Amino acid sequence: MNENNSTKVGQVIEGNVWQAGADPDALILGLSFSSQRKIYMNTLHMATPDIVKRTEIEHGLIITTKTIEKKK
Repeated sequence: MNENNSTKVGQVIEGNVWQAGADPDALILGLSFSSQRKIYMNTLHMATPDIVKRTEIEHGLIITTKTIEKKK
């Protein structure tokens, strides 16, 4: 099945990020994008300390996580 996950121009969508789990060396983030009538995407992204992680969840929609150093 080839489902079209495109939205109309100007359509309002909501994005949510939450902690879906954790491993000793990774944080598992849940990500979802939806409108009032449809869930367009629901996926996971693994974030790890000291490594830039990129997940292309759909063409043109890339999630990137990296560690930010605290100022001393």
